[in-house]
Amino acid sequence: MKNTKTQPITNSTDELTNNDLIIGKADKKTLSKLQISFNNYVEKINVLREELLNVDKSAVYIRTKIDKEISPLEKEFVEKRKIYIHKLVDGLKYYKLSKKEAEEAIDIICAECQDLISKYGQKDLIKIYDQYNEMTFEEEVEEEKRMMKMHAEEMLRNHFNADNVPDYSTMNDEDFLADFLGQEEKMKEKQEKIKEERNKNKKKTSKQLENALKKQVEEELKNKSLRAIYTDLAKELHPDKEPDEEKREQKNEIMKRITVAYNDKNLYELLRLQIEYNQMKDGLSDIAEERLQIYVKVLQEQTAALRAELQNKIHNYSDEMVVKMGLGATNQQIGYKIGKYKKELTQQLSLIDQTNKDFTDPKKMKAYLKNSMEVSPMSDLESMLDSFLESMMSNTNKKR
Repeated sequence: MKNTKTQPITNSTDELTNNDLIIGKADKKTLSKLQISFNNYVEKINVLREELLNVDKSAVYIRTKIDKEISPLEKEFVEKRKIYIHKLVDGLKYYKLSKKEAEEAIDIICAECQDLISKYGQKDLIKIYDQYNEMTFEEEVEEEKRMMKMHAEEMLRNHFNADNVPDYSTMNDEDFLADFLGQEEKMKEKQEKIKEERNKNKKKTSKQLENALKKQVEEELKNKSLRAIYTDLAKELHPDKEPDEEKREQKNEIMKRITVAYNDKNLYELLRLQIEYNQMKDGLSDIAEERLQIYVKVLQEQTAALRAELQNKIHNYSDEMVVKMGLGATNQQIGYKIGKYKKELTQQLSLIDQTNKDFTDPKKMKAYLKNSMEVSPMSDLESMLDSFLESMMSNTNKKR
């Protein structure tokens, strides 16, 4: 690629359209399979980049709908669940319940109180919880922390064979969280290295050796192509060759973008920069098939990386309710999920309304308790640890 006179220096690629990297010919039927493949990956990257930019915008849209359509129903549901708890408390005081019925009522009261206190911050229920539970709410929280820290130590020793696991029982929540996550990451890396060593020591077949060599050659060719684009751009746009101070500063910023793109092996961005600064004299249509084949492989990798980045951003988004209501989906799909959740909430409201009315009749309360499912506040330790860590991470982030 020959360098030509550069365009006026700009500070961003915002003026470039999504079609800048598309290989176009008068008759698109004359495009080769590689050219079509190149265009397909460019289009996929354009879509994924747009979706990444729109995650936050979509999150705001979903959160607005949640606040308007769901939050009032959830608030009403919480209040009616509190009435449900107080009705059961009154039943224990004023109705002649059997021992089994009373135990069932207490189990439900404690489970409901624990959920509303932990998830919805209804701290006024702590007094009721403490009255009917064997341990106070504060003692339960401390006991759960103790159990989780003990389980974390056992998991590191038994599952990851970690050495020098500290005594988590003496640590505060923040230090425990930091150490445990760090230990877990180290152990996973250690296991991965062991796996790699085992694979290295395995005798490779001739086919595996051939594929490994082919992969190595491909990687060298990709790096060479990226380096060639980088070198062309650097020759023309390096700030050291610019006598004008203002333009030198602008080129400094451009070179930062070029260097970042090169270090990230971001062919898409390097090609965009070439087009932006008019360095692609003959355009993309005349790229040799051999080089185009390399470009397609690089773009394929970038597509996979962007797709993983998008999924990771959505999955780890800080607002769990926004993720639950369809972050990353279309507005139509989001509307469907929110509508479905509203319908379920409305049904639950109707049900708890009827239950609260029924509880004015001792016979109906007795029948309810007799037929109710047994409440089990304990789940398996693995899922408890996950929930505990998520809660601690959330609290740690809030403090920061």
